[in-house]
Amino acid sequence: MRILFLGPANACHVTRWVGFLQRAGHDVLLASLHEIPPQQRGRAEPLVPVPGKGATSLLAFVRALPVVRRLARRHAPDLCVAYYMTSYGLLAAVAGCRPWIGAAAGGDVLVDAFDPWPRRLRNRLALRIALPRAAGMLAWADHVARRLVELGYPRERILVQPRGVDRALFRHRPPRRRMPNDPLRVLSIRWLKPLYRVDTLVEALAELRRRGVPFEARIGGTGPERPRLEALARRLGLAGPLRFLGEIPADEVPSQLAWSDVYVSTSSSDGASASLFEALAVGSYPVVTDIEANRPYVVPGRTGALFPVGDAKALADRLEAVARDDDARRAAIAAARSLVETRLDWEANMRRIEGFLERTSGRA
Repeated sequence: MRILFLGPANACHVTRWVGFLQRAGHDVLLASLHEIPPQQRGRAEPLVPVPGKGATSLLAFVRALPVVRRLARRHAPDLCVAYYMTSYGLLAAVAGCRPWIGAAAGGDVLVDAFDPWPRRLRNRLALRIALPRAAGMLAWADHVARRLVELGYPRERILVQPRGVDRALFRHRPPRRRMPNDPLRVLSIRWLKPLYRVDTLVEALAELRRRGVPFEARIGGTGPERPRLEALARRLGLAGPLRFLGEIPADEVPSQLAWSDVYVSTSSSDGASASLFEALAVGSYPVVTDIEANRPYVVPGRTGALFPVGDAKALADRLEAVARDDDARRAAIAAARSLVETRLDWEANMRRIEGFLERTSGRA
């Protein structure tokens, strides 16, 4: 099958997906508005003269349209795949790609309360144009599929399938046995944007310190909130036990997760969190927000802990409970390993997605 894949070449989950399809024998051309990293140069086609600069601007979109049409004529794909509906999906629709499948990441179709209204209006208009023209849709979670149906897309043309986690990259490691006075190792690796509410973690860590619970914490990731979060940490006296790591290279994420006892996500919304799946696979105990994206995988008292969005005290309570009961943490990690093997195996899940692509293209 010949595939034209429209998506960000600087996203490791996109390049892994493309690599899987290529290893399966498909002829895949990746084309990107976003920056093309050195390791992808020669493998991905730029859609604009300087990929990454204003990647989702109107000017970039207008410049990319004739390039997509030219690539479609040259590559003659059986199918186009567009990852992220409000940018690449809109591009596939307006460029006239036929047939094409959209992959909804979550943030592109779910309502982000932190988005300014012009952006929300633009996204809604993009979805109104793109969705009716898609031959099929991939959704990483049930709540994303429900949102697509609310927007008017036929449920029978949606495949709900999380990508899962590559267990060869994110190998399970037996959790360390903590002694009572050992610091609890806490890790967050989400974007530092308002949607992700990372200030909740900073405030919870300050509460832990007041309670006398020893910990070491690392916050990875980049975003506009970083200066504010660092200032908050200094004000709360966390300069010693809390480190801000900045952007973590993809090949270093497994070792960061293996270092941690606890993985924390404070996000107010998600599609299907890749970093949660990675934490479950490696063996880091998840303490995450009680939202639709997390509930299918984190069962309180069995595979992790949930807390209300924005509730720093509740998060501190969950972290203190983990610190006080290491046996419960280790038992939950063992239960999560079974979940990863049966529901989140990347190879198995990608084969199901591959079958959906083949059926939609008519090549099955």
